[in-house]
Amino acid sequence: MTIPVRVTGALASPGWQIDWAAAAREMIESRAADKLKESIAPKVDELQRKRDDAKEDLKGRATDKLRGLFGR
Repeated sequence: MTIPVRVTGALASPGWQIDWAAAAREMIESRAADKLKESIAPKVDELQRKRDDAKEDLKGRATDKLRGLFGR
């Protein structure tokens, strides 16, 4: 996890402090993204399977049509 640090002041004597609000926001966003990925992963897998099946079906039909065209 990245810890955001806010640097203030002059270059000769900078001051710093941890930006706790940004750290909390980053953690919440990360957890929300993980939960979203978990919830949509099965749907993405199903769509990929359907796409692959459709590709294979189309490939088979195209092969059949070409065979009919050339008489082989």
